[in-house]
Amino acid sequence: MTVRNARSSPSACGWGWNSVLFDASSLPVEENMRQTVEVVAEARAYGAAVEGEIESITGVEDGIGSDTAAAQQDLAVALEFLRTTQVDVFAPAIGNAHGSYKQAPVLDAQRVSDLVAAYPVPIALHGGSGLSEEQFRDLISRGCAKVNISTALKETFMKSNLAVLETAAERQKWDPPSQFRAVREDVIALAGSLMRLFGSAGRAG
Repeated sequence: MTVRNARSSPSACGWGWNSVLFDASSLPVEENMRQTVEVVAEARAYGAAVEGEIESITGVEDGIGSDTAAAQQDLAVALEFLRTTQVDVFAPAIGNAHGSYKQAPVLDAQRVSDLVAAYPVPIALHGGSGLSEEQFRDLISRGCAKVNISTALKETFMKSNLAVLETAAERQKWDPPSQFRAVREDVIALAGSLMRLFGSAGRAG
């Protein structure tokens, strides 16, 4: 379980969360590092892992963020952040974006390879919804070990509900349990297809 942006990570981890996504990318790098070091120390006391960021990922998610293209830090700055903070997972900006892509993204896949070659840390890929199978396979082969999918799951959930309700309205038959089953099946189908694509199917932990 992951808790996001948790400066309250000690209490959250005490409730059973075993990983923390701490995003202080809106701050200057030095202050970001200082706060991330504190969060890592706090999380370590609970055996929890920490994901860190130094670049704001483009796009708006849950009302947070901006559509302005994210600026990338130099590789040297990213490496200093990694060595100083000792985060377990790192989420760089590589042309990816939260939400729905308005056009096919041009990704800097080489940046993933450069980061992993210089500092072997698992890379988190934010903004996975809408990427192609080829892009997923390439990025995973380069070191992306965590792929975030949110928008696609939300859209599947909402569209499945809408389809069931439209059918119910046409037939004038209203059966909530059948709606729950149909939506659950659609969401499970999407999640399962992604797990197979990412190579995580059948692998726990």
